[in-house]
Amino acid sequence: MKEEDILKILKLPKETWTLRTFPFNQLEKQLSLPQRKLFQENIESRGIRILATISERNTNINKFEDDIEKYEEIIIFNIKVNRFNKVKELYKILSSKIPYPLFVIFSLNDKYKIVMSEHEKSDNGYLNVKAILETAEIEDLESYLQEIEFTQLNTSNLKMLYKDILTKLIKVESIKKYNTSIEETNIEILERLKQLDKEIEQLIKKAKKEPQLNRRVEYQLKINKLKQEKENYLN
Repeated sequence: MKEEDILKILKLPKETWTLRTFPFNQLEKQLSLPQRKLFQENIESRGIRILATISERNTNINKFEDDIEKYEEIIIFNIKVNRFNKVKELYKILSSKIPYPLFVIFSLNDKYKIVMSEHEKSDNGYLNVKAILETAEIEDLESYLQEIEFTQLNTSNLKMLYKDILTKLIKVESIKKYNTSIEETNIEILERLKQLDKEIEQLIKKAKKEPQLNRRVEYQLKINKLKQEKENYLN
């Protein structure tokens, strides 16, 4: 999807549009060698793009800061990657170097992942990520973006705006993946559901390969227990 189309679907004011390549050479100076290698191996050359910057200056939405949280600007990125399995690590590093909440679309060919986070202020003026929302792979990006149109968001202040985006993403992700709606801003529940899916899948594979009946029964009991935990979350 074209960058301009993303911003149009989000219905962001033109004043917020940035549409420029992020100066990686400036970020690179702040990275350790392993971090630099991670970026170079997973992100296309000149693949970090700033799509928009939402601030008090260009939207008249008040910034927010208290003893725990700080929302001065919200930056929307589109990052072109060559694999999806490291997007959470990439997000964590980027968040630790930029003192603003981030909304990141990771793109690979015609598939996407959206990553956001809950965070707190740190002593050095940056943000500490507490919990990360990483969506499943998205083929129909427009259906996700339509759920977080700017005109439908809480614009009391930048904190409420960011939290509203996060809440709506959790809701649409849970509906699409589990056919149920997680209404709260609760990343932990959604991430636990994904972890349960992974554990159940691994146990099923082990059970299929296990020649001993008693071991297969053990695996099935564990699978049933995890499925029940999943049902408890969904209900």
